[in-house]
Amino acid sequence: MRQWPASIGLLFGAALALVGLLLASVLTHGSGDPDAPKSPTGSTRSFTSASPAPDDNKGDGDGRAAQLPSRVPALWPTPREVRPGRGTVPFGRTVALRSDAGTDPATLEAVARTLREAGVHQVRYGDRPQRDELLLTIVSKAPDASNTSDEASTALQTLGFEPLRKLPPDGYVLAADNDRKGRPRVVLAGTDPAGAFHAAQTLAQLVRPVGSTAPRAELPAVHIRDWPATSVRGIVEGFYGTVPKD
Repeated sequence: MRQWPASIGLLFGAALALVGLLLASVLTHGSGDPDAPKSPTGSTRSFTSASPAPDDNKGDGDGRAAQLPSRVPALWPTPREVRPGRGTVPFGRTVALRSDAGTDPATLEAVARTLREAGVHQVRYGDRPQRDELLLTIVSKAPDASNTSDEASTALQTLGFEPLRKLPPDGYVLAADNDRKGRPRVVLAGTDPAGAFHAAQTLAQLVRPVGSTAPRAELPAVHIRDWPATSVRGIVEGFYGTVPKD
């Protein structure tokens, strides 16, 4: 019997192994889904798509088209509750602004400054909003538990939110959205003048997010509730180490 050289035998065995691997690969891929998406390298990959949310592909029942969830920028200090809505709330060139008698002048000035930064040319105090004009409502007093017809609660209800609930002192609610008729609305409701002022500062961060070099001309649809953890806040300055001796 003729003996093959060892080197030729090894090459022949390697060739047979390679052919076997190719056949196994063809058979394995041939049994998969022919319509499966391909990766950039040409290999077949399996993808799992989540089922769409109930309102992803249709309106919300009141004539408004479905919109993607809004992207709320990082806020500092971080509010206790942040619920992004859908879509955005444009400012436009004019804004109708309503406020109660207890709103601090510093709050009104902070809001007016934020509106100017967002591109608003005219702020009409106390007027009814014109067609498709943004109505911004500022409230600096929490309503009574039995009263749900105050201006803040009414404004929140038009956006689909519950009336302003009792929050601790300095707490606030900020709501920005389009009402059921598609009209832009923003509510800054504080439990007291300090809470309304904090809501105005959060509004300023939504217009010019922290680290951003340019303001935004629209707000993300959002519902924010926040209140301080303590009634008194301060800074403690201390020294840690060894006290030098004379």
